[in-house]
Amino acid sequence: MVKKIFAYSYIYLIMLFLYLPILYLIVFSFTDSQLLGQWSGFSGVLYVNLFKNEEIMKAFDLSLLSRISLHSHRHLRCNRCPLLQKRLQDHH
Repeated sequence: MVKKIFAYSYIYLIMLFLYLPILYLIVFSFTDSQLLGQWSGFSGVLYVNLFKNEEIMKAFDLSLLSRISLHSHRHLRCNRCPLLQKRLQDHH
């Protein structure tokens, strides 16, 4: 019983150690301050500036395009597999 409690507490401690910094960044990304960790009120101005940045938007477009092309290629390849398998079975 003690081992089980220790194991669960260890897992929860590791999860807290991993996810607390991510949560911290998410919460403080909605502040108006230019310094991380200094709360000056809720604002989305950092995200507005992020989407106004031309280089960031080009990178986003390239990432989205590569994801779409990878997905469509994988979709076409998987849809052809049954046809190729049937064709191979018919020849043998």
